[in-house]
Amino acid sequence: MATVKLLQKELRDLAFSGLVMLLLNVLFYGFLLFQADAGNIPIILSFVTIPFAVYPLYLLAQGYRSFTREWKNETIYMLKSLPRSGYALTAAKALASALMLALLVAASGAGIYLILISYSEAVQTLLPPEIATINLESFMFWAGLAYLWGCAVVYFAAQISALISRVFLRFRWLAALATFYLVNYLVLRFSGYLARPFTWLPGVTPGFMETAGIEQGAIQINSNVILAGILTLLILFAVSSLILDRVVEV
Repeated sequence: MATVKLLQKELRDLAFSGLVMLLLNVLFYGFLLFQADAGNIPIILSFVTIPFAVYPLYLLAQGYRSFTREWKNETIYMLKSLPRSGYALTAAKALASALMLALLVAASGAGIYLILISYSEAVQTLLPPEIATINLESFMFWAGLAYLWGCAVVYFAAQISALISRVFLRFRWLAALATFYLVNYLVLRFSGYLARPFTWLPGVTPGFMETAGIEQGAIQINSNVILAGILTLLILFAVSSLILDRVVEV
């Protein structure tokens, strides 16, 4: 019950910024749909993915503000006094941000879908013949997983940088920036090392290509890479929770 209340609190904290982002999303795709016609559909299609470049920036801001707003609103004293571990507090904040991201991604997907079906004939004339051999569902699934992983890394890196910056009374912004870049460097540098002990795992064939109804994988994804990505997120989550529990004082 306490975990549910924590999640509700985090969703309330994100409600305003989330609604603003959702409104901007609807206005953006509504504008594209209103401006689209058969003649300018190539230009419209070049803009439809812009929100997906904005969402990581939104998560970066939310990751940094996830705990800094607790100090600003002086609610950190209440959070630290709760009989809840740092893991529960961090999980509630991460889950709330994940739900908000899912809502925004779904809204963008609906906007892109409306544009595509409204001008399907014009879109089909732009696509190369090879597109018919691509399993779009499989491609979008794996591309979406990679995108969400990157968003999660950005979120936790920003959260860790915000927590570390609380240790410094001076040059707090410099400490936050240095920590953010360091965390991202370590993720890129050592995620490959995490995958090495699991090279014995079988590969995954995503089935991006289809020929005569038979799926043929254009590439093979190593399972150890997927496992390393999951372990990386778990480590970032654990580090953020431990910093909150054992390093940051109120």
